[in-house]
Amino acid sequence: MGVLVSSCEGMLVTMESNQTVPAPFLIKTYQLVDDNSTDDIVSWGEDGSTFVVWRPPEFARDLLPNYFKHNNFSSFVRQLNTY
Repeated sequence: MGVLVSSCEGMLVTMESNQTVPAPFLIKTYQLVDDNSTDDIVSWGEDGSTFVVWRPPEFARDLLPNYFKHNNFSSFVRQLNTY
């Protein structure tokens, strides 16, 4: 069973240049999902505005620690829900 996640809209404004940039969490999440070599674990939805975590245990164990300081799927979802 996969977990469907909708697109995110979180942005930050840098003080130096007044440019709008995505929050670090969103950048890391995008990189994680956009990696084609992990499509069997997590991939973009059909329309490209959502992503599906196909195998949550492997996602938490094998992928999250490469991008974040934890391997807790619930913590990832909780942070994602803030966006």
